[in-house]
Amino acid sequence: MSVSSRLATAEMDLFHVEQGFKRVIDAVRREEYAKVTGRERNAIKGLMYLLYVHRGNPRRKDRRRLDEAFKLNRRLFTVYMLQEELSHLWSYTYQGAAVKWFQRW
Repeated sequence: MSVSSRLATAEMDLFHVEQGFKRVIDAVRREEYAKVTGRERNAIKGLMYLLYVHRGNPRRKDRRRLDEAFKLNRRLFTVYMLQEELSHLWSYTYQGAAVKWFQRW
């Protein structure tokens, strides 16, 4: 099978898409941590796992910690919300509808 035909038949799966997006989240978190000091830095420190947890799943104290970090850092909030939106891609049962949603996203 040629390289171009293998690429044409490549499929996305939940694990690999989320894994790639988690790399993006971690890169943004590291960049933001390096840019800030004081209260903002303390809010960002140790957030890696919490940023990976989907919005409906964190415990109450973790939710408060995320909210505090998001108030102080808009870029982290944006990337977290993009992760939540991306998770909707897997709710489609028809491939055509999923492709349309992804193209508009």
